Amino acid sequence: MEEPPNTTRERIAFIAQGKGAQVPDQTSQLLKVIFDAGDYLDTLRRYPEPQRYVDGLYQIYCTVALPVEMRGRCFRALRKAGSETGFLPSSYRLSYEPSRQDALANAAGGFSDVWKATSPSGTALALKIIRVTQADDISEMRKRFCKEVLVAKHVTDPNVLAIVGVQMSDPSDPPNLCIVSPWMDNGNMSTYLRSTDGEGLDRVKLLLGVTRGLNYLHSIQVVHGDLKSSNILIDSDENPRLTDFGFSSITMNNISANASTPNGKGSTRWFAPELLELSTKTKGREKTKSLRVTFKSDTYSLAMVTIEIFTGRLPFDEYHEHQVILLLAEDKRPDKPVHPQFTPKLWSLTNKCWAKNPKRRPNIIEVLRELEAGDRTGRNIYGLIAASVSAFFAF
Repeated sequence: MEEPPNTTRERIAFIAQGKGAQVPDQTSQLLKVIFDAGDYLDTLRRYPEPQRYVDGLYQIYCTVALPVEMRGRCFRALRKAGSETGFLPSSYRLSYEPSRQDALANAAGGFSDVWKATSPSGTALALKIIRVTQADDISEMRKRFCKEVLVAKHVTDPNVLAIVGVQMSDPSDPPNLCIVSPWMDNGNMSTYLRSTDGEGLDRVKLLLGVTRGLNYLHSIQVVHGDLKSSNILIDSDENPRLTDFGFSSITMNNISANASTPNGKGSTRWFAPELLELSTKTKGREKTKSLRVTFKSDTYSLAMVTIEIFTGRLPFDEYHEHQVILLLAEDKRPDKPVHPQFTPKLWSLTNKCWAKNPKRRPNIIEVLRELEAGDRTGRNIYGLIAASVSAFFAF
């Protein structure tokens, strides 16, 4: 009887040789991806079958008991493979065809339409179908889709919505990019705030859940990029679940201020001021700036979500989009909410989070520390930090 492999390298080789699973034969190339990041891109470009290559990496990630640091390296290699090739692990694709409940979409966002559907077993699902136009670079869109799905498929936080799988056409077929996730009966936070009894709602608990979810994403080095009420779903236990994190990059290289919310209002009112500075003067010439979202722009967006939670209305709800841009240029911010649960300490924290200078905004873990300190039902912050560190290395 053959002796089982002992070392990590031997165990990876054991699988890659086809003894434990169907993965690529070119073992040495696959090992280089994990153990020698410098050879990664060269190895990937020379590999003739990208689907088998991605499946091989995923098989190793799922079946080999890698040390924590090595597991993180393997996942990063897998995510790079998805973003370079436009392929996902085969197992991500649904093995069944969900049955749509309605002829028309149940909701529409800035870059997608959402249908309610059911699985063969009757489980309620949400089908988020990415809109594709003739002007889009399909190849690049597909690669960005794969990169973000690889993160969304593996999130493990109760305040972040993980996806069930995807429906995805082959590169040679007409484009179809669909994200499948559990259906949330309570809808998004904006709808939820308007439909519930305001007096009985624990808004601090709601804000804590949103902040915990955002802290988890930051702990695994993921910027949400489009945090707002329409991208926060409410589950059956009335807990917030962040969704669409990172997906603003799927349909555009830079942020678009016109990405619409369900009520027709765009994302401008949640964007940090630095994301709306469209150009600068360089030596007398106009130079376009890249509008890159950051951890600190997420902090700003959280401040605007805080306003939503305690007012039940969108930030700057009485103004049009172009007026919001002018208000931000004058360093204006929404008025202080008048609500019994909104304390002076919360107002002070909100002001810190929407500071004009990103460097003056607190990190999300600092925001969470203040919120937890004021909440008697909060989780132990030291345990949360430890969990965040473990989550980072797991990725």
